[in-house]
Amino acid sequence: MNEPVAPRRDFAAFAVVVAFCVAWFMSLGGYNVINPLNISWMLAGDWHGHLFGWLFTRNGPWTLPLGLAPDLMYPFGTSAAFTDAIPIASVATKVFSNSLPLEFQFFGPWLLTCVIAQGVVGLQLMRCWTKDAAVTAMAGMLC
Repeated sequence: MNEPVAPRRDFAAFAVVVAFCVAWFMSLGGYNVINPLNISWMLAGDWHGHLFGWLFTRNGPWTLPLGLAPDLMYPFGTSAAFTDAIPIASVATKVFSNSLPLEFQFFGPWLLTCVIAQGVVGLQLMRCWTKDAAVTAMAGMLC
């Protein structure tokens, strides 16, 4: 039977996975992606659809159901969900819309959070099979 992992080794494995995920994300996109005030990276490739969905949701009226963008695809309108604008984050950020700068995006921090969560879930899943902190950390880095 496996022995429980010591809390320090457990935290060290967690910290290694988080540090690796952040370093990997930064090597792919860098600070420009994480900076919420920089939307220039979203104007290239397929990212503009996400950005426009967020901007139309942000500037539209409050409606039920939440997350509607009635001015996008006028006259029918659409939803933040159909533009991949992460509806829960769009609605949560819309609450603070009046105090946010005009050029604001939450997609970079959201993507970094997703990368970290994927590594942590890989680490947690590997704990089902082994309590070795080094092995669980490597599994988290591979996810």
